[in-house]
Amino acid sequence: HELRTPLATIVGYSEMLQEAAQVENRTEDEADLRRIQGAGAHLLGLINQVLDLANVESGDLDVHIGEVYLGRMLADLRAICEPLIAQHGNQLEMQGEASGPVYTDEMKLRQILLNLLSNAAKFTRQGTVSLHYRVTSDWLEIEVRDTGIGIAPEAQSRIFEAFTQADSRLTRAYGGTGLGLAICRGFCERLDGQISVDSAPGKGATFRVRLPNERSDARLLA
Repeated sequence: HELRTPLATIVGYSEMLQEAAQVENRTEDEADLRRIQGAGAHLLGLINQVLDLANVESGDLDVHIGEVYLGRMLADLRAICEPLIAQHGNQLEMQGEASGPVYTDEMKLRQILLNLLSNAAKFTRQGTVSLHYRVTSDWLEIEVRDTGIGIAPEAQSRIFEAFTQADSRLTRAYGGTGLGLAICRGFCERLDGQISVDSAPGKGATFRVRLPNERSDARLLA
């Protein structure tokens, strides 16, 4: 809270001042405030990622299993991710069926999918980002696919490590911290699930997430 709350306040006030500058047609002030808001939001996201990773590595990561309605969650994620994906001329597709809720930690599942979709958007140009899911009585299986630059086989074992990207040149070309996939792996493992990748250079990438679908009382009795 000592890090997040003050920065969130700065971001919030900069947004308010930016709106006021826009109404008053103060173009130069609006541009400066947009830069402040963007930099603050970027730093806040980085802080959140570092804190999430710290919780993963320390083992101090609570799990809250409950009912999750995938249709509602994916509609929210589409609203968040579609503008980001469209920035590079990409299309977003989502397919799957689920009758009733699945049982997992909603916040962690949401963060996993947000990280994967954001990554796919970053490394894809004029292509497609898609999310496919399947629900059984025991498992929730999700694939996030893209038609982007792909990942070399020798790099695939490293991309789930913190502060690591498939190629150091990608940091300069595409940005990023190398934390998103490490957090995905940590969350999946904490939920007794797993994440894997299938990719080749120039052939896009498919990330597969497999999580148990069981009530919290069943997990406690296991």
